[in-house]
Amino acid sequence: MNGTVRKIMMGAALLTAAAILQAEPAAPQGTGPEPRPGRPAGPGKNFRRRPPKMFFAKLTPEERAKLDQLARSGRKEELRKLMHSLMYKYRPEEMKRLEALNGEYLKTEDEAKRAELRKEMESLVRILFRRRQNFTKNNIAEAERQLERARQELEQFKTHFRNKEENADKIIAAQVNFWCLTPEERSKQQFRPSFPPHRKSEREAPPPVRAKEPAAP
Repeated sequence: MNGTVRKIMMGAALLTAAAILQAEPAAPQGTGPEPRPGRPAGPGKNFRRRPPKMFFAKLTPEERAKLDQLARSGRKEELRKLMHSLMYKYRPEEMKRLEALNGEYLKTEDEAKRAELRKEMESLVRILFRRRQNFTKNNIAEAERQLERARQELEQFKTHFRNKEENADKIIAAQVNFWCLTPEERSKQQFRPSFPPHRKSEREAPPPVRAKEPAAP
């Protein structure tokens, strides 16, 4: 199989794996950390979002191949379990450290030691919090860019619609005349239905040249 085709098909399988994981329980009991405080536990309560692209970038070729195989064969339950275990395996280093600190905190009864551990945990939690905030901030910025592009395109379509409505009779008459011609005559005119122009070409097209107003007497 061609290497490029293989990569495309594997990428599609990984997207399928991500889609299956979306809106699924975060991790089976005993395979990962406890649910976050403030979130209800139990089936159907604690959900993960679709894994970010950086997660798939961390996978080994063998892990990618295994996900690809499970996605292709439709073995969804095995795919879910593997995805959850991989997400736990590749969790951030700060999260791994927090889990270790949690164990130390629960074992010691020394209040001074506990205060020291809490201070380190707070530092790590702040790092994770800020990272998530930056991720969300980038998503907001991208959504705003998409919204602005959508607004511009909406105005272009509205303008196109208004122009066609204002000249509806002329456009219809021209089209009727076209369809009264012989096939040979129509092929010379190369008439095309009046559809909105492509978005890209419309944005790149130069502004229309306006006729100069007559000079004042």
